[in-house]
Amino acid sequence: MVLKEAGLLAERKEGLFVFYSLTDPRLAAILDSSLTAVPLPAAPMNGCACPTCVRET
Repeated sequence: MVLKEAGLLAERKEGLFVFYSLTDPRLAAILDSSLTAVPLPAAPMNGCACPTCVRET
């Protein structure tokens, strides 16, 4: 996992479950601003396999 190897995510295991968290709370603000800066497509994209596009086609 690239983000974990880069030290951006921490991992905690509880039984069969694995929980991930950001190592620095400032990362949440960076992620939030980058997600709002790039608008999502209004319609499903041909050939896209993401859950949103697959569900809407």
